Amino acid sequence: MIQYTYENLVKLSKILGILYKENQILEEEILALIEKRTEARKNKDYKLADEIREQLRQRGIILEDTPEGVKWKRI
Repeated sequence: MIQYTYENLVKLSKILGILYKENQILEEEILALIEKRTEARKNKDYKLADEIREQLRQRGIILEDTPEGVKWKRI
């Protein structure tokens, strides 16, 4: 009964736009991962930097490296 109620609450919330998507990532998390990726690149740990980029991509975030720094957007 609890699982049924939870699932219906989540469905209704999504329809009404009350809750964010389960896989939606918060801006603070994005910025923290971008900082971690920037540090990895400074340390020439390109494998970790690529893993972080892919992790963000899978969660709907696209990174763009620019001369002014990293820019990101949701897809």
